[in-house]
Order: sequence, then C-alpha cells, then structure tokens
Amino acid sequence: MEKLVIDLSGALDYVEYRALVHELVQAGKASWDEAITYTPEYTKLNEQRMNRLDKTVKLEPALIAALEALPGKYLWRVLTEPWCGDAAQSIPVMEIASKVNKNVQIEYLLRDKHPELMQQYLTNGGKSIPKLICYNAETMEPMWHWGPRPTELQAMVMQMNKENVLPFEERAERLHKWYAVDKTKSIQAELLALIAGK
Repeated sequence: MEKLVIDLSGALDYVEYRALVHELVQAGKASWDEAITYTPEYTKLNEQRMNRLDKTVKLEPALIAALEALPGKYLWRVLTEPWCGDAAQSIPVMEIASKVNKNVQIEYLLRDKHPELMQQYLTNGGKSIPKLICYNAETMEPMWHWGPRPTELQAMVMQMNKENVLPFEERAERLHKWYAVDKTKSIQAELLALIAGK
C-alpha cells in the first residue's frame, strides 16, 4: 500500500477522511494501523454505509433551525476510525449538520493518533467512538460532547455486553438493524438537545 498523502496525525476534513477509508478498502485493509486486526470487511461495509447516508440523510427542520440560530463560532472535533461501525452510521449526519451554519467548522481526528484527547472522553472506561466534541472556536473551551451512539442504542449495547451471550457478529447485526430502523432520527434529536442547551 502506498503511503497516504494526507497527514494522519493531524485533523482531516470529510473529503480526506473518506479518501482514507476508500484507500484502505482498495488495499483490503481495515485500518491504517497494522496492529489493528479487524477484518477488512468492516471498513468496506462502513464505506458503503457512509456512501448511502451521504445521499439519504435529511435533517429535521428543528435541527436546521437550531443550527441556523447558533450564536458565535464553533469547532466540532470528531474522534473516529475507519473500522468503526457506529462512526459510519453517525459521521455523515454530523458532516451534513455542520454545513448548515458557516460558523460551525468540523474536523476528524483518528482516535489512535490522539490518545490524550480520547482519554478525556472515555465511555465507562472504554475508548468508544465516535465522539463529537463541540468547542467554542474563540476560546477552545469544550461546550458539550456526544457519542459513541444514541442513548437508546447505547443502553441496548451495554445490556448485550453485560449478558455476554451473543457472538460479536450477531451483536453487530442487531446494532446496524437498529440504525436502519431509526433512520438517524435519534442522533438528530440528541444533537438538537445539545445545540439548544436542553
């Protein structure tokens, strides 16, 4: 695999992140990190999910209105990795939402290139992603964060993990079936609540 022309240690825009995902798929790899042993099929499926969501996500009018009404300037930082199924289901929504208001800038950071930031946003002690962190762009003060998945689904995942009876593949299948039925409604509602300060 030829060396990627983008700097993986820095912030990526959406085009660069998607280019990284595509290059990994073409190379038959799950990750830029040789230590990651996930099957390349995960990243391939994630590219397909993002391709679909890029075309089908329609933002709710209330979320659009809240984004348009935002005062000040904001930076959305997203911790992610190409192999992460939850990220593939959520990132297109974040990207599309960020484009509603020119005062919202979004950037993508690879989780395993930014361990210090990830340590600040652990979920039950784990490095679950994606994590969207909203900063005041003027002061770089963190304002709120979201992730790694909608609240209802997170509760379902925690219950499945606690019971620990289903094989990983079946748990992943249930997770993505939930996303398919939800059609991004939950993440949009949760982003709306955070943006509106509710």
